[in-house]
Amino acid sequence: MKKIKSFALPSALLLMSVSGFAFADNVYYPAYPATYAVPVVNNNAFIPPNHFMIGIQAGIGGIQTPSDPTYDYYYPYDYYDSTNNQTYATFSYRAYLGYLFRVAPRFQIGPEVTYFGYGENSYSYTTYKTEYNPYNYPYYVPNGNFNVNYKGYSLEYLLALKYYFAPRIAITGQMGAASVTQTLQTTQSFDNKPSVSESTTSTKILPDFGIGMAFDLSPNFSINMTYNYIIGNNLNTIDIADGSNNNVTSVGAFLMGFDFDF
Repeated sequence: MKKIKSFALPSALLLMSVSGFAFADNVYYPAYPATYAVPVVNNNAFIPPNHFMIGIQAGIGGIQTPSDPTYDYYYPYDYYDSTNNQTYATFSYRAYLGYLFRVAPRFQIGPEVTYFGYGENSYSYTTYKTEYNPYNYPYYVPNGNFNVNYKGYSLEYLLALKYYFAPRIAITGQMGAASVTQTLQTTQSFDNKPSVSESTTSTKILPDFGIGMAFDLSPNFSINMTYNYIIGNNLNTIDIADGSNNNVTSVGAFLMGFDFDF
């Protein structure tokens, strides 16, 4: 009897210690409340039922304008551009709201509305005009500068997807359309003449998609990482002579964030 009692106490403690875990694929995973979701067959991962989601992400990305755009001048000077300082990977963020339906044990799908914000892309040029020495050899003299600035934002209307391939770990995706608004502004000055500034704003509806992964920290909170891309014009040149531009260029970003499910 003493041996049985001495074995019963450790066994009871062991059962109590694992009572809060679900076992799957030889790994223990904390089990969500039974009222929250239904376990996936053969996996014991707990998938949320139909639910709202709200989240925010931040990372690096922005408008994909050329690093070396071509240009024309107001003033008829020959030129040689030797300096080009550009910024085209900036702080980006997304704030989104959606609703997911569980259409299969591991698969969810539903609508999502997103605001996609990103920083400005700036190009700064020093320009040179051509001069000739007495022996008719050319040399270049600084004659001015100009600045190019791209900025914008997007409103996304997406179909969001989520597939759990392991306990708490899911592949995510979005596809749909984005209303993209971009502004191109130029400022030019040459040979101490008055500077000239022009600006134009264009809006287009463009294809939009994203892909990533998510990890559930709890039934109501998860972290994620995605790559988002809006397919716009792939510019090789920018006509910035007068700032006119009716092209809306592509936007891409690598983002990390979190969302709440309720």
